[in-house]
Amino acid sequence: MEYPPPPPDRMHLQHQPPPQQPPPHMGPGGAYGPMPSPAQPQAAFPQGGMGTGAAPERPATRPASATAAAVTALLLAAAGAWGAYAVVKSIQDELAWLAGSQWGDRTFTEILMRGQFLEVLAIHLGIYAFLLVCGLITAPLILKGKAGGRIFGLVWAIVAVLAAAFLVWSFIDNYATWNEYYNLPGQPNPFVQRGIRDGAVVVLSVLFLVLTTVPGVRAWTPGKPSNALIMMVPMGQQQPGPYGPQQPPYQQYPHQQ
Repeated sequence: MEYPPPPPDRMHLQHQPPPQQPPPHMGPGGAYGPMPSPAQPQAAFPQGGMGTGAAPERPATRPASATAAAVTALLLAAAGAWGAYAVVKSIQDELAWLAGSQWGDRTFTEILMRGQFLEVLAIHLGIYAFLLVCGLITAPLILKGKAGGRIFGLVWAIVAVLAAAFLVWSFIDNYATWNEYYNLPGQPNPFVQRGIRDGAVVVLSVLFLVLTTVPGVRAWTPGKPSNALIMMVPMGQQQPGPYGPQQPPYQQYPHQQ
């Protein structure tokens, strides 16, 4: 005995495959929840979206540490100007003393480059000029609250500490070698002024390096906010796709003999 075939209105469903579900990111439903519409702001979707980091807040008044950092930079610039003037003045005095002698044909550059490593005046002049230029650039930037001024100051402060160590090393070596020739009765000893100046450079450079890292200076010179972050968080329940719930395939009637 055989059963009759299915009704004619279902014949078109016998060999039709089920409708394909779109990928979750292709439609308004899926594993990641409803997609935001263009008219709706991103902040309305707490499960995911785009956000930007908040800019650090600067204090209403300038901290005392920021003012101290700017003043220290200016003092380093003043020490650099003092040292550069002392080097140039000493070379000019020596040229005037050599005038009319058998060494009167020496030039400014020859005396500037004369001597061994610790005695080369060109290195000392370069260090003092470096302190002068960097101090004059950094001080107004820190007073204005620029992050670039703090970062630039931190970098050249490290170099200044190393340069100050070289100045002290050179001073000790020159003092042990030439002090007896310059320590004349009734004459000013140039090593006294040089010792005060180079000692001040050491103290100020270390102090400025520390001030560029304290919280007050960092708060007064905040950096830029972080870049935008994009985060997608899956929702807890899957929603149906645009084609509705999936329909099971048509089950044919069993044929019995």
